[in-house]
This record gives sequence, C-alpha cells and structure tokens, in this order.
Amino acid sequence: MVTAGLSGLDIYVPNFEIIASNTPIRPDVAKSILRVTVDNRLGSPGMFSFDVNDPELRFIDARQGLFAEGTEIAIRLGYMGQMEAVMMGEISALEPNFPDSGAPTLTVRGFDFLHRLTRGTFTRTFTNQSLRQISQQIAGEMGLGVQINSVPGVDEPHEYMAQSNQSNLQFLQGKAEHLGLQVWVENRTMRVGQRAASSTQIPIMLEWGKTLRSFQPRLTMAGQVNEVVVRGWDPVRAQQFTGRAQQNGAMTRELSATGQQQVSRGSGGQSQSVVSDRPISSQTEADMMAQAILADITDNLITGTGSSIGRTDIRAGVDVRLTRIGRFGGTYQVLKATHTLGSSGYQTTFEVRRRIL
Repeated sequence: MVTAGLSGLDIYVPNFEIIASNTPIRPDVAKSILRVTVDNRLGSPGMFSFDVNDPELRFIDARQGLFAEGTEIAIRLGYMGQMEAVMMGEISALEPNFPDSGAPTLTVRGFDFLHRLTRGTFTRTFTNQSLRQISQQIAGEMGLGVQINSVPGVDEPHEYMAQSNQSNLQFLQGKAEHLGLQVWVENRTMRVGQRAASSTQIPIMLEWGKTLRSFQPRLTMAGQVNEVVVRGWDPVRAQQFTGRAQQNGAMTRELSATGQQQVSRGSGGQSQSVVSDRPISSQTEADMMAQAILADITDNLITGTGSSIGRTDIRAGVDVRLTRIGRFGGTYQVLKATHTLGSSGYQTTFEVRRRIL
C-alpha cells in the first residue's frame, strides 16, 4: 500500500509505482493497491503480482480495464524519493476473489518478457550457425532486443543444431549451459551471458542482527565430486571430445577433514562424475561444459534462505556477503529474490548458494 510520507523521514517510508501501458497509474488507483510482490530467479521468467481493492472489478474490464490481460506493466519499488525499476512485463492472469463476506478483491499476476520464450514448442534445425546467431534470430521472433556476452565458444559455428519439440527457452538454455551461460531478460532485452556480479562489483553487505533479518543455511555433501569428465561425439566429423575439470582446493577449505574424506570416496575408488549424454561439437565446448558442471555442483555445497530489509539491489545473479553467522559467513550468489511491499512494510527474501569456484 502507499504510505504517506513523513517530513524528514521519507527515506524510511516504503513506496511503489506501477506503470500500465507506459502511463503511471493515478494516485487514487494506487491507493487501491494492497500489496505488491516481485519475484526474479535464475533460469525462469520473473513474476509479479499485486492485490487490488476493486469491488466493481472495473480495473479488469475487457475493453477499458486498466489491468486487463496482456497489458504491459512496469513496477518500481523502494522508499520515498529512492525508487528503482524492478520489473517490466505483461499481465498473464487475473484472479478475482468473491468471499462469503466483505467486498471482492482482485489479484493481478504476470511475467517478465522471458515468458514469451516459454510459449509453445518447436521442431526445427539450425545449420552452420553460432549461439550468437541463433539467439539473435529467436529474440527477433519474440520481439525482443538481444545482448550476448563475448566468451569462448559463443561465436563458434555449429554444422547442425536441432530444436526437438522444445520451447525456445528450453532450447536456448540448454545450448547456453554448455558454455556456462544463462538466458534472462532486462526490460525488453534478452541477455545471454554469465548472470553474475562482475569481479569489480562489491557484494551487498548484510549483517545478521541488523540488515540481515534471518538466515537458514544448509551444507550437504550429496552429489559432490572431485572431478567432472564430459565425453561427446560429433557424428558429422566422426570425432570424439573429452573435457575434464577438477577441484582446485577451494571446496576442501570449506569442509572438515572427515568431510574431505567423504567426498574422496566414490564408485571404483574415484570421486568422479562422467557426462556422456550431451551433444558436443568441439574441444572448447567439452572443456567449458565440464567446468560449468563442476562449478554448478560445487556451488551447491552450501545453500540457504534468508530475509532482509527491503532492498531493490538484491536480485537474481548478484552477490551478497553475509556476516556474523560463523563458518557460514561469506559471499553467496542470489538464485531467487522476492520483494514484497504491503501493510507490514517492505521486505526482501532470497535463496542463495555459496560461491566456491
């Protein structure tokens, strides 16, 4: 809900702005909004919802409704005088509630523009095209701009790639993951790259008892290995590729001596995971896939969920540094962030994994 500002204290007063079809909603409409939620995560379309006091359901009229299905929505969250854009997308669901007592209410839901890549499945082939070229083609089909990180392999042409009864998102994510990349959107631009904080970006500092309200970590040894081996076969060239990635000692520094011994014990006396069911077209791709798989396994050694005061800069992909929590303190990558602004204020909850490799 919109909270009236207090002189000299506006920075502490949560606030939001909703823009429908490129026009900010009127103040009288904003007063009808009971709660706003924005959810973004790695690997999936971002989501938003807001609850509206709309007894006459005038906001969802099929012809003139402000929040009719398909309407473009942008959301800004923060505090009086300090709001930031956190979501741009389209309304995809309307959920009126007619209770046995009291006035009807309405929940409006939607996704960011990545959801366009999830609609329908396709079967087609791409020949002599790189991941960059395929990404550009698919983004154009979806009416989106595109930005692709320049990393080894992204411009390497593939003689043959098949999209076999897959959505565009499933297909692109599968190819991007071979190179340790992800697919997401920012506003109307599809991004293909490493959705992570840059080496020069300072992690967001959260201290338990102050800005970090709660944190529940989990350390699990399940699935951890010392080495990943990727074996692939290129049927066009009749050539085999083998990529390897080994632990560099970073994981063992997180574990007790007995934990290190547990990871070292595996099938046949080896702590090794072999991947042989994925198409590989070059040695570079095999090496990068092995490293990406090992990093994904290792980064799930320590995970957790937490909450903080409302912060718009806590988003999927960024780094947070958690302190005053013993051996679980350190730098984590945000996998999912949920921003909720309502009658109880503005809070951010998140899911994270410890950055190790």
